[in-house]
Amino acid sequence: MPQREATGQDMPHELSGTSLRNAISNAMARIKREYYGKGPSRTRTFVYGRIVISVLDDVLTPVELTLKRGGRSALVRRTRLAFEDIMAETFTGEIERLTGARVLAYHSQIVFDPDMAIEVFVLDRPALAPSGTHRDGRLRAALADAMIRIVREHWGKGPTRAKAYVEERFVFCVLEEPLTTVERTLADSGETDVVRRLRLEFHELVDRQFAEQVEALTGRRVLACHCQIVFDPDVLFEIFVLDEPG
Repeated sequence: MPQREATGQDMPHELSGTSLRNAISNAMARIKREYYGKGPSRTRTFVYGRIVISVLDDVLTPVELTLKRGGRSALVRRTRLAFEDIMAETFTGEIERLTGARVLAYHSQIVFDPDMAIEVFVLDRPALAPSGTHRDGRLRAALADAMIRIVREHWGKGPTRAKAYVEERFVFCVLEEPLTTVERTLADSGETDVVRRLRLEFHELVDRQFAEQVEALTGRRVLACHCQIVFDPDVLFEIFVLDEPG
């Protein structure tokens, strides 16, 4: 992924909290609208130390929706991934400008039901200073433990560390250093696409098990679950979309 060094000249006034999240959301929506011809209906950004996650609702164009209805979702996904490769420097440049941190890893993925795009960035340092303890500590710990157990059970190796965050309709699980020795060898040889495809196909086989654990712990139905992985640093993301509470 091309790297862009953030400089003092193009860095805005220091932002924090809600202002930073809103600025990132606006930047992500603007880039999608400018370069893809259609912006999201809503964008939300969540910042957890070195992790930035933006969720963009209703991103599919009319053509992509027609392809999806015609059973061509894989083609839409490939097109979106190609768009990500071309636009990586633009997306990461905005994050670096707004946070003042360097983006070490970036990945974008499309979710079809519900229709949304998820942009994930890993920074070289926290984007925000710690602001107290996150709520639902026991629930977050139980979710993280469940993710570790399922990955270790089916993959033969669990992550070295896992954290979970619950926000609105989302559960974000961040699993650090999940790669096996074989996967790390492939990634070091430049075969990150092979590793990513392997992880995504594995997730499709066991996603119901992940979802059942989240449903049991949160008491809410999982509408969609998705896996993303980035490299250097190696981080696996398990993302769940929940139904409305109550």
